[in-house]
Amino acid sequence: MRKQTVFVCDDDPGIVDVVKIVLEDAGYTVVASRDSEKVVTTVKRLIPDLILIDLWMPSLGGEQLVPILKKDKDCMQIPVIVISASKDTQEVAARVGADGYLCKPFDIDDLEQIVKKHLLLSARQ
Repeated sequence: MRKQTVFVCDDDPGIVDVVKIVLEDAGYTVVASRDSEKVVTTVKRLIPDLILIDLWMPSLGGEQLVPILKKDKDCMQIPVIVISASKDTQEVAARVGADGYLCKPFDIDDLEQIVKKHLLLSARQ
């Protein structure tokens, strides 16, 4: 059985490292990037099962990238979870069309649960 792949993009190396360790320990393949400029091309090449993306990064953030991904025929079915320390994370996630959100700092259990939930939901579609 193929491991599900999670693509994570965050400019904070500490967040990337934590997400990678937690999700790999949970049995997922994790591909990480801190370069938001290459998110769309990487996602189109990789076609991950789920995307975790920081809302605000230098140059391009999730706020700009989520609508692009959700309009692209190759990417639109991939669940996108935005992560942010902003108090507006839930509102911004809804406005840009994200499938879910996770507030920083996040609990490891919450990270695992939201990933599992959205992978199960997308598998049913």
